[in-house]
Amino acid sequence: MLARRWPTILICLMLGVVAAEAAIAVSTPVYAARTQLFVATRSGAHR
Repeated sequence: MLARRWPTILICLMLGVVAAEAAIAVSTPVYAARTQLFVATRSGAHR
């Protein structure tokens, strides 16, 4: 049964890949980044 349906499966797979590439090409990329840095120093040298 699979041997008879492989062209249909291949066409659907290729259509899915093309649709995904089109969606990626058309969509606007969204970049977001956030960082926070905390630096603590000791006042006075207590050893």
